[in-house]
Amino acid sequence: HTKVGRYDADPRRMFDYSRNAVLSSVRRSIERMRCSYVDLLQLHDPEFAPSVDLLVDVTVPAMAECKKRGWARSLGITGYPLEVQHEILVRCAEVGLKFDAALAYCHFNWHDASLFSPSDAFGNKNRSFFESCAERDVAVLAAAPLSMGLFSPDGPPDWHPAAPELKEACRLARDICADEAVSVTELALTWALYESRIPCTFLGIADVEELEAAVAVARKVGEGKLDDILNGKERRALSRIMAKDGPFAKVSLEGKNAWDGVTIAEKFWMSIDGGREAADDRMRKG
Repeated sequence: HTKVGRYDADPRRMFDYSRNAVLSSVRRSIERMRCSYVDLLQLHDPEFAPSVDLLVDVTVPAMAECKKRGWARSLGITGYPLEVQHEILVRCAEVGLKFDAALAYCHFNWHDASLFSPSDAFGNKNRSFFESCAERDVAVLAAAPLSMGLFSPDGPPDWHPAAPELKEACRLARDICADEAVSVTELALTWALYESRIPCTFLGIADVEELEAAVAVARKVGEGKLDDILNGKERRALSRIMAKDGPFAKVSLEGKNAWDGVTIAEKFWMSIDGGREAADDRMRKG
């Protein structure tokens, strides 16, 4: 797999959704991986694109060109705001541009299971993002089941976009696991992987020890019902965490159980000279 759209750590060069950037990036990835094609070419962080129009007019057609050239077998999209992914999937379908997969991160975990939550944002108040994708024959993949460190023993990194209230709720969940003498990481991962509707979940791995632990959880998930594969302490911890008066009750009620990815992108472009308009013009010429 490889992704296009986000590249450099320098904010001035971080995002490039131009045709030339797409083609050169894919070729570079193929060369680095010493292969002739990638299985999945993903449009990354589309909420940071100068406009959806640019993606529909320039970026996704360039990705389709990569597929036509044999550089990619399938096309995907990955980002945080589900409503942005939905808009792009719909807009592209209207002009004959087909995605094969949609990857959503931090939207299926203890504090946020909105991957399966119905919303008007997906064309029907009774339809979820997952269901909308299924109707379009787009496979849904999940990532960051530990919510980018919120469910790691040491807590999230300083840059994590979660509100203080959500970070505190996750700290309480970690404390519950510590109180029950269970691994918060393994329990959160087990809960996420047990969802059979999600065919694939991506998890960041830092070392061999973490890899072996993740593999052990994945193997355990396939052995039976959730209550059967958890031990007594794990069941008690999970029950306390998911209780109606548990650590996530208040933040969920107040709408602070997730963060606003669209606003984060808007603030980014406000910090860049020329903003979205200048970037859109430059990328259309690129």
